[in-house]
This record gives sequence, structure tokens and C-alpha cells, in this order.
Amino acid sequence: MKFLTQKTLLKNKKFSYLVGALMILFISIGAVYAGLMEEAKSTELREYVRNFMSVYSIEGVDKSQVFLSSLYGNIKILIMIFITGLSIYLLPLGGIFILAKCFRLGFTSAFIFRALGVKGILYLFLSVFPVNIIFLPLLAVYYSFCMENAGKTSLLRNDTKFRMKIVVAFFVACLVGTVCSFLDGYVIPYFLKTMIMI
Repeated sequence: MKFLTQKTLLKNKKFSYLVGALMILFISIGAVYAGLMEEAKSTELREYVRNFMSVYSIEGVDKSQVFLSSLYGNIKILIMIFITGLSIYLLPLGGIFILAKCFRLGFTSAFIFRALGVKGILYLFLSVFPVNIIFLPLLAVYYSFCMENAGKTSLLRNDTKFRMKIVVAFFVACLVGTVCSFLDGYVIPYFLKTMIMI
């Protein structure tokens, strides 16, 4: 448990780089896993993606529903990181949540590419990548912030400035997460509908 001591966590400035490298690794693992899927499951998911795209082009999408769904997902993971960041011993769970999100991103991206081909690349660049280029670095930075402050429960109880620092960091992260959700719900659908109609 030496790695999990507060002294080690505070001194290990390279930890944020490790988080970033692990995020890239898990995106890659997700992509490889999508490529290795059984053909039966792959065909079923491919049909689902194609049906979704055809419905999307005909009926459009409820933008407020997309926004709320994205907001729920973004805020949920930030709350999980916040809670796990209050304790050195819970901190690894926050990393697991982030890596699971990266795995899903890699899997989804690879599968959309398999299902839609060249059109899938355009879809990814218009929908998946723009938001994640903002949100994934936010998760890495916020997790590193939580890592540096993990285990300082005595300060959390007694130091008003420290409490404010924790609260402000959380709300700034939530604000950026909300901007990402706004892009997901109200900006990206416009580009997707244009792309599908091409």
C-alpha cells in the first residue's frame, strides 16, 4: 500500500501523465475488442447502427433529451471522481471509472467505423471526437487534482479555503461538462443531420 500513501501521491507529479497514457491505452483496447467481436454479434450491432442512422435522418432527434442524457452521464462520472477523491483508498475507483469510459469510447468508435465505413469516420469526427477532445482531458486534470488532495480530510473539516478550493474545482469541472453536453445535444445534431442527408 506504499503507493497509496498521501506522501507518495503528492510527490508523484508524473501521475497525471500516467493517467493520460492509460486513457489512450484503454481507448485502444476498446477499439481492438470491437475488431475482435464475433461476427454474429457484430452483424447485429451493425444493423442497429444503420437503423439508428436511418431513423435519425427521417425523424431527427430530441435535442433536449440528448442534452439531458449527456449531462447526466458527465455529471455522474464527475461526482464519482469527487467522492473517490475524498479518500486515498477510494481514489483508484475514480481511475477505474475513467478507464471504463475510455474503453467504451474506443469500442464505440471502432464499431461505428466498422458499421459505416468512410461515413463512420465523418460521423466520429463530427459527433464523438469534438466533445471527447474536451471532456477526456478534463477528466484527467480533475482526477489529478483529486489525487493531490486525497486524504486531506482534516483540512476538509477545518480549513475553509481548502473546502472552497475543492468546491470551486468541482463546479468548474461540472461547468465544462455541461458545455460538452450542450455541444452533444444542440450543436452536433445539426452537423450529423447534414452529414446523413449527404
